[in-house]
Parts: sequence; structure tokens; C-alpha cells
Amino acid sequence: MLVFTILRGTPEPTTLLEVDRPFTHTDVPGLADLVSPLHAPHIYDVPSSPAVDILSDIHRLSQTFLARCTFVGEPCPASDAHVASLDFEMQQIHARLLSRPPTREDLMPDWMYETCRLAALIVCRSIAEGTSLADSATVICTRGNGVHQTSTTLLTALHTAMMRTDRHACWGDQRAPFLWVCLVGGAASWPSSREEISPAQAWERKCFSLYALKAAVCVPFSQTETVIQGLRWFLQIRHWTDLRNVVHARKG
Repeated sequence: MLVFTILRGTPEPTTLLEVDRPFTHTDVPGLADLVSPLHAPHIYDVPSSPAVDILSDIHRLSQTFLARCTFVGEPCPASDAHVASLDFEMQQIHARLLSRPPTREDLMPDWMYETCRLAALIVCRSIAEGTSLADSATVICTRGNGVHQTSTTLLTALHTAMMRTDRHACWGDQRAPFLWVCLVGGAASWPSSREEISPAQAWERKCFSLYALKAAVCVPFSQTETVIQGLRWFLQIRHWTDLRNVVHARKG
């Protein structure tokens, strides 16, 4: 239920609101398998790698963004310095993620890294520019030298990269990053308007949605609360990016 709530951008079902016990990472054994931007208490303890570095940056960006959103509409001048600090941190993370090179054109592409990188670009643009995930995903993909790839959107590139990974096993012990990627792709392929979509877009939406559901339900029962907490964080991010998109559209 919560996965489809995220994909469609609707409020959290009341039946899940009772699952609100405060979470601590010591409650769940084997939590290292759940390293992702959704819930990452152990993310800084794992060996650094390009993909892990992206997940680490997105985790920081997501938490900083949610902290920044608590100051929306607050007129208190005392908070200005803190808000400026949060904005600066988000800008730094955004710039770092934008500078990460693609790998899809390498002789031996790292498709897991490329999938995480493309999903991060969609989320980053939404947070940095106040657009919805769906709008961010329509941006034309670029090569490492900045040249546009002909009519290939970030969403299509993300779907292509994901389909070249071990999606049947949900990335094995990296199932949490896989769930995050699918949530990004699914939410981005589900625009708020009732506009017509192409058969290719419908297929992308179906793939992301079904794999997100599969990744969520294959988590051991003992880790359910961890996943629910992470999904709620993602739902908050979608809520705030959608809200900011509406505000920017009205101003425009």
C-alpha cells in the first residue's frame, strides 16, 4: 500500500499510521543489507565505492532537504543562518552528483552504479530546482562530455540501465538501493496530470512499479519497520517536491 502511495503521490493510508514505533538501528539484525538513501545508519561504515558514494550523497541530500522544508514559511530571522547553511550543503551535494561521470559507454559498464547515478540526477534536479520527479525525469540525458543523447530522457536511460542489472534478484543483498531506484523511477513515470503517455512510457511505469513492490515485499519480516520508515521518508520527499513544483508554477 505504501509503495503505491509513493508512486501515485497520494496521502499515506490511515491503516499504516498506527505503525509508528520509534525506530533505532539496533532493533534490526543484518541492517547493513538495507544501506540506501531511504534508511542508512550504516552507510558510512561500508567500503567506499562510486555507487556507495552516490547513495551516501543522496542520503545526506534527502535528510538536509527534509530539514530545510521545516522552515518553509517561517518568518523568524534567527533561522536565516541555519537555512542558508542547509541550502549551501544541498548545493554542494548537487554539484558533486552532477560531476559524476556516466559509465554506460564504457567497455564494461557498471550498470548498478549507472542506475544509481541516473536516479540521483532525477532526485537532485527536483530538490535543487523545485520541480516534480516527473518533470525532472523528462530532461534529456547527456554524455560525460555534456553532449545530449538524442531524445533519450533521464527516465528512459534509468529504465534501460536498471533492466541491465540483476533485477530478478533485486540486486541481492543490495535490495534497498534497488528499491530506492525503482521508487524514483516509478514516481517519476507517474505524473500528477492525466496526460496521455506512450506505450513505452506505460511499460517503464509498469516495470518500475512492479519491481518496487517486489523489492519491498521480499524484505524479511523482521525488517518491516525499517522499510516502512524509509518509505515514509521517501513519501515526504515526494510530497515536498510536488508542493514546491505547484508553488513555482503559480509564481511563473
